[in-house]
Amino acid sequence: MKLFLILGGLFIIIFICIILNRDIQEYNVQKKGELVTATITYIPNCLGTKIRYFMKFTYAGQEFDKKVGCGFSDTHRVGETIKFKHIDGTDIFLFGSEKIETEFIATGLLALFGIVFFIIGTRRK
Repeated sequence: MKLFLILGGLFIIIFICIILNRDIQEYNVQKKGELVTATITYIPNCLGTKIRYFMKFTYAGQEFDKKVGCGFSDTHRVGETIKFKHIDGTDIFLFGSEKIETEFIATGLLALFGIVFFIIGTRRK
């Protein structure tokens, strides 16, 4: 049991470190990003309401993709321009109203669980 807690805690912590790097970049884009205009090139057909799909858009001559909900195709069309928050040099684009604080907090809580598992595992006899 001791080894399981230690290894499980380490696995969670390493996994979170990988995810946290991307979350920090997204948080920086949310806070410091500039509004840019991109052109939608592809909107997927929706088959359900809970599934998220990837739309494609072009910005500065390059094509990027972004996860969107099913209702996105009802309000937007191919060829339409859309505004995103973006920092040059990254591939992160956020909608103007998109907030990532909840993802950031959830990742932090999961990291806390990993630390607790590791501490409990090291203190067990």
